[in-house]
Amino acid sequence: MGLLTMGIDPALLAFPFVMVVIGTVFQTATGAGLGLVASPALLFFFDAPTAVQVATALNLVLSVTFLPFEWHQADRRSFAAMIFWAALGIPFGLWVLFSLPGSTLKLLCGVLICLSVIQLHLSRERPVSPSTPRSRMAMPFGAVVAGLMTGALAIPGPAAVWALLNTGLSVQAIRATLRLFFVAVYLLMFAMQLAAQGPAASFAPVAFVLLPAMVAGIAIGLVVRRRIADTTLRTLLKWLLLLMGVAMLAGGLKLA
Repeated sequence: MGLLTMGIDPALLAFPFVMVVIGTVFQTATGAGLGLVASPALLFFFDAPTAVQVATALNLVLSVTFLPFEWHQADRRSFAAMIFWAALGIPFGLWVLFSLPGSTLKLLCGVLICLSVIQLHLSRERPVSPSTPRSRMAMPFGAVVAGLMTGALAIPGPAAVWALLNTGLSVQAIRATLRLFFVAVYLLMFAMQLAAQGPAASFAPVAFVLLPAMVAGIAIGLVVRRRIADTTLRTLLKWLLLLMGVAMLAGGLKLA
């Protein structure tokens, strides 16, 4: 079914298409980026349920694509704890998604992205190690917040990373556990959202058009990570996220 017959101007997808390519490049090259880039880009042009469903579908496809290469390094105990607590947070996130006005969701998204920039900077300054100080409440609290943010904005990453940084796992184990968690939490959230509201009217055509952007981003990302240093890529990602976070805050305040 064509975009025009669905009442969608194809020109609206130019910016999200480019941002999905860029987000996928960073996700492929560094392990972070698509969730934090796709949802804000879509929120600029579509209603919140459509934006979140499309972002969820894209992130799920990407996570499933890379999971076979990483799942054997995942920490099953941490994953089980995370998905249990996240499942408690998703319904609250869906309530936020369907209850709050778009301006408030944009503000929430802007705050979350800006916090993720701080997190990226601190994680680089203080790398994870087995001796990293741990908090017993970090896992349940972080996973519940990750579930809430998945339901509200399809952005579980920042809270999930924070929870895992308090486990003392290696960087490789954290990345693999996150990948496994993303597959499970996106599937769970998508099932809950479809059960609550059904698919958004424009979900299928928008997701279909943006899938090639993700494929292109994977191909470019595989090349980029061999040619550009990880520190340079993370610096570029932080600046991109900072710009998007400020834009979301400005957009939310303008609509408030």
